[in-house]
Amino acid sequence: MRGKFYGLTQNYFEIFNLTAKYNLNLTQLEEGYKAILKSIHPDRFINASDNEKNLAMIKSTQVNDAYQTLKNPIKRAQYILDLNQIKPDQGLGNDFLMQQMEYEETLEDLNDKNGLDAFKLEIDEKLSSELACIENNIDHKSDLIEASYHLLKATFLAKLAEKIKLKSLHLE
Repeated sequence: MRGKFYGLTQNYFEIFNLTAKYNLNLTQLEEGYKAILKSIHPDRFINASDNEKNLAMIKSTQVNDAYQTLKNPIKRAQYILDLNQIKPDQGLGNDFLMQQMEYEETLEDLNDKNGLDAFKLEIDEKLSSELACIENNIDHKSDLIEASYHLLKATFLAKLAEKIKLKSLHLE
């Protein structure tokens, strides 16, 4: 085989030789990603057999999927939970569901850039808080069930932040 495949496995952390934890060194992740892609770049397989070319393409796809998952804090948390076969066994409760409805109503009612910017800042702060809770629960407390609840909240808040951003762009 012409390119080194870094012992790629199904575990995304192992692909980049990283410890399976939430708080990652993103610079190390990116450097590992670039090194692997360089090693399995199609130009290195010009004179290779069709089988070697196909394998390089498969590995390239795996590396890209792993990188996209691990660089995104929400996808990374979900991946860790999936690796550990963790699913929340109950909903978030009525309090957060009511909060979700209030957030959606607030977004619907806002029609000025300044109001949307202030609302986005508020949501970004709440999202950061949820991500910090995820990190604490995964990396320090090893409480993956609790992390899964914070992940549900963070996922909602990230989607809401994107909606706010899109609405703000339409006002420009």
